[in-house]
Amino acid sequence: MSSRPLAVALAAAVLCAVPARADHDTIDEAFVKVAPEVLKHVRACKANNVGVLKFLVQRPGGKLDDTVGELNLSLADRLEAALILENKDRTFGILGRPSTAVVADNNRWANHLTPEGRQAFFKTKYNLAWGSVEDKVKAAMFVTGTATLSKDLRSVSITLEAFGPDGESKPIGTPMSVATSRRTLVEAGYSYVLTEKAAPQVFDGSRGGGSKGVRQKAKDDDEVASLGQALAMNDPTKTEGVKSTAEEAIRECPVKLTVLYNGTEVPIERDGIREPAETDKVAFRLTNTDTKRTYAVVLKVNGKNTLFSEELDADRCLKWILAPGATHDIRGFQEDETQSVPFKILSNKESEKGQVRYGDLVGMMRMVVYRGELSTGDVTPAEQEEPESRQVVLAAVSRGAQTKSNGGRPGSLARLQAVLKGLDDDSEGARGIIDKGGKKEASPLQRVQFKTLPSVGVADITLRYYTPKKG
Repeated sequence: MSSRPLAVALAAAVLCAVPARADHDTIDEAFVKVAPEVLKHVRACKANNVGVLKFLVQRPGGKLDDTVGELNLSLADRLEAALILENKDRTFGILGRPSTAVVADNNRWANHLTPEGRQAFFKTKYNLAWGSVEDKVKAAMFVTGTATLSKDLRSVSITLEAFGPDGESKPIGTPMSVATSRRTLVEAGYSYVLTEKAAPQVFDGSRGGGSKGVRQKAKDDDEVASLGQALAMNDPTKTEGVKSTAEEAIRECPVKLTVLYNGTEVPIERDGIREPAETDKVAFRLTNTDTKRTYAVVLKVNGKNTLFSEELDADRCLKWILAPGATHDIRGFQEDETQSVPFKILSNKESEKGQVRYGDLVGMMRMVVYRGELSTGDVTPAEQEEPESRQVVLAAVSRGAQTKSNGGRPGSLARLQAVLKGLDDDSEGARGIIDKGGKKEASPLQRVQFKTLPSVGVADITLRYYTPKKG
């Protein structure tokens, strides 16, 4: 019999009285630098608003694709945030996550590939990133781009382009080449496991205390170690010691993920599992195989956290907490503190209707595992110190354009800029797609604080259970 985990914990960053600083990477820095040039290009085209669309991403040996993982939309969110923060003109509009609006409008014709496909984006009306959700506008111009990972995965080349209602795409600036970060790799669908054997220095229990500089160095060391492990496990140029598949990563992961169809385990083969049928009942079993350590787990399905359907970066998401040796079954999306909605498999007809080329991360599961301990005190004292102005902007871009405001959508550009910077208090799948069902079930939760050690996930694993049709 499976046991309820100790609790559901908010990520430490969310529990802080002051919004936590996000750890920016080289892409965030590049977007902050290029944002003025992007706005200058758009304004020169006499456009009165602009939207940022999902990027196309190319992995080594593959083709440009808009469904490699969370990176496609993450790049758009982060560039959108950079443009919002750079915008000084309250009369100039920036559309709020237009790729998701295309999905909601069931606009099947919109795509990046042809002038006609690009023209189709202008058939949908959009909300600005701020203001009333009742107010929709016609788009004047869109910005998008490509991200190409190098053969050794150590760098990524990013190009930007813009197009208007005629569908003719024009480049913006020159290609940007930046160093790959751990975030880039995991959001592009690469899995890794960080072990004490591979990086003993980041599992030292005495780390994380002391001055701000000491704490920051520990976080930087964690980032370097996890990136090195991710590169080592996925570098296609290496032939020995490579564990490049989700199947192999799960074997080494301290938390075992078991996918169940009708109560029976479904074998994981390389980076995926077989597609579920409409009549299958799906559940996910998390098992902490460590008898001494507590782990926190973010489990996403179709890009949505199984806790409250969050679409935030994993570090900022609610997490399932597993005591040493504990097991917990997840049978649906947790809706609130007391109820969940069972998973449902869409029929062929429903899936074909719901599958849009620019839709959510259909067909993907992602598990991020954090090692640490329960805490009754402030788990992130370093984050309460006021960061420098540039760090505020970089952190805001890293978090992307999504906000979690208790007061609803920001009503003005200035308010949105403040929310993104953390200076102001301030959510289904598409044949065989795992979606939400109908009837809710009782599923009471308890919130606790959880301190991670190391500060990064010790495992980040992506599985594909369904492959969308292209074209």
